[in-house]
Amino acid sequence: MEPEIANRVNVRIDLPEKKISNIFAASLAGVVLVIGIILAGAISPNIVNTLSYDVPQCTPGNLSQCISPYYNQKLSFEILGLEKPNQLLYFSVEPYSSEKIKSELRVNYILYVKKAEEYEKKLIKDTNITIDCSENSCKTRPIIYIPYIDYKDYLIAMEVDRVPIINGLKFYSTTINSDFSLFVISLKYIFFTLSISNLIYFIIHVRNIPVHNWRFESKSIFLMNLSLVVFNDPFSAISIVNVNPKFSSISVFCNTQFIVSLMLFWLLSFQYSIKFKLKIFLYCCELMGICIFYFLIFKNYLYATINFRYDPTYKWSSRFTEVSKEQYTGLIVLLSLFGIIGMIFSILNLIKYPTLLFIEKIYKISNALMMIFTFVFIGFGFLQPVPRQACLVMIVIVIFNVYFMLLLWFFRPDKECYDMMGRNMSAEFFGIAVDIKDPGISKKLTNNSGGLEESSIQNVKVGRLDGDLDMTKFERMVSSK
Repeated sequence: MEPEIANRVNVRIDLPEKKISNIFAASLAGVVLVIGIILAGAISPNIVNTLSYDVPQCTPGNLSQCISPYYNQKLSFEILGLEKPNQLLYFSVEPYSSEKIKSELRVNYILYVKKAEEYEKKLIKDTNITIDCSENSCKTRPIIYIPYIDYKDYLIAMEVDRVPIINGLKFYSTTINSDFSLFVISLKYIFFTLSISNLIYFIIHVRNIPVHNWRFESKSIFLMNLSLVVFNDPFSAISIVNVNPKFSSISVFCNTQFIVSLMLFWLLSFQYSIKFKLKIFLYCCELMGICIFYFLIFKNYLYATINFRYDPTYKWSSRFTEVSKEQYTGLIVLLSLFGIIGMIFSILNLIKYPTLLFIEKIYKISNALMMIFTFVFIGFGFLQPVPRQACLVMIVIVIFNVYFMLLLWFFRPDKECYDMMGRNMSAEFFGIAVDIKDPGISKKLTNNSGGLEESSIQNVKVGRLDGDLDMTKFERMVSSK
């Protein structure tokens, strides 16, 4: 932007920034918190609880809770002390045999639930189970699945047809660990409260500064913190008490919107400071691509989550339709490529602009590191309906929350600086910020501005930020001598 008055030049004068020691202290506190959470995650509760019941072949000395090759046998299993946080009950059977077998086993079972100290019938069903054994191993088969827990005590009574050749059966009752459910809910609500509090503090701090005077980073980080609040899933407790597809879709939305917002955040952070033709057109194309990406990832993730919720034997990696599998694989590959390219761009930016402010270097470095973390998380199953490890859940929740809450604190607009600038000051900058002491730059300024003396602008940085107003600095018109 050309100055309106001849022989004048736009100069960015640095105001006192947040002390580097404060930035280091806040960053160190965040790192210590993350490390502490990771260590705590190593001893966090398991995701599932599984109890096993061995049913061997009948012998002359044992004719109960056993199977026989000659006659049908009655079995019973009591499952006690369940709670809502256990979420589901899954009862399955695994034959064991030393021979290769493939046949059908008929099981007739009655499910009882305890009401008022007495059991009453809840479900009666006949089912055929496929016995599929290779040498020394057999496939586990489901018998009963209850997708939500309404009662504390259950009794399963069954009659099993005679079983030739089988050495025995092993039954499993599986539930979500209630400690894990409460742990995740507590963690999510702790960070939900912290993220809301952080946003409220930010809004109070900038309430008198117009949004158009915020720098780009402040705007984008503020929007990501809104997405972070949703990611912390305020409905997580309700989704455990009322398990149904509607609440499953809410949980899926909370996760997928954050991943897509994160991609958009990084994409814009690469491009906002670059001037090129058809930039608006490119933004429109990227927005369309992001919308299509979101639709595909939401559809596939919701499909896998609901199927898993109502069928724990569902393996999304092997039971997706070919089209869905190709879409999901394509999305993972796209995310990985995006992360690699983004990391390279961030590193190149740091090399290209060595005079960036310390806080801006922190911003670019932290973005590159978070890209690495994000795609490692995805590779270890963060986007699976049920993560593999409780520690993974804890690490993901904590790192994302600490990352964006610290960024929001680092890049909040400065009210004192805004008051010094004046409310009607132009928000335009020109040139990349460089140290005016550089003799080459001084010579150029002298040639362009008609003899600007270096002594008149000591300790000043000149240039363009190709973005919105940087609220840690202000622009002043300086007359040349």
